[in-house]
Amino acid sequence: MDGRKGAPFRLRMARKTSPFSRFLPGAHFLSIESRGSGLRPSRPEPAEAWWEGPDGAPCLTADEALFLARAWGCRGVFLETDDPWFAAGIGEEILSRARDYNLSPAVATSGYLCGEAREHLLGLVDAVELILYGVSPGVYRRLFAVRPEPVLETVLSLAAQSRVAVEVVVPLLPGENDSSDEVGDLSRFVAERLGASVPVRFMPEETSLPDERLASACAVAHLAGLSDVSAFGREVPP
Repeated sequence: MDGRKGAPFRLRMARKTSPFSRFLPGAHFLSIESRGSGLRPSRPEPAEAWWEGPDGAPCLTADEALFLARAWGCRGVFLETDDPWFAAGIGEEILSRARDYNLSPAVATSGYLCGEAREHLLGLVDAVELILYGVSPGVYRRLFAVRPEPVLETVLSLAAQSRVAVEVVVPLLPGENDSSDEVGDLSRFVAERLGASVPVRFMPEETSLPDERLASACAVAHLAGLSDVSAFGREVPP
């Protein structure tokens, strides 16, 4: 999979357990990740295959990537990127052809999508992992210098349909979006728009976030009406 000539990017492909707690739990997915532009901070993680480019990336077609997924015994493909060029190119082709290989197409997104592009993406996939940092304008302006409206509109688009499985991941950054007010507002918004039973996972974006703060976020989310709340990657105090 080539990147745009001269454009810096990172690409990884790995066989991993389903990133969803309710959608095909325990099944293996081919995870395809491009670290280009987007709202997600970069976190290096181990993978079964890892390439950095543009010169180091392998030239794989969508069909070859999907064949690899089948050979690895995967039941789905998971596009984990906010790089618009990658997502609209080889990424879109992989998602659109996945069902031809009896694979479920799924995607992780920060939700920073607009209009026709948003509806087109949702029409391609069976499941969405929505990375949501907050619902107040200040959070997105402080962290990314962008308006939150496109993200909130993506939530409303997901709420308007029932075909796509939705799970929410909330990265918590100390002093930025981990206050009880921020977590409570986000949790109420998710419960009202996506439903009280939608799975929500709180994820410490930095190791400096205390376990007690992570546990507090889960407790606040429960009080706000969410019933399926968990912490990602850490055991938290009861």
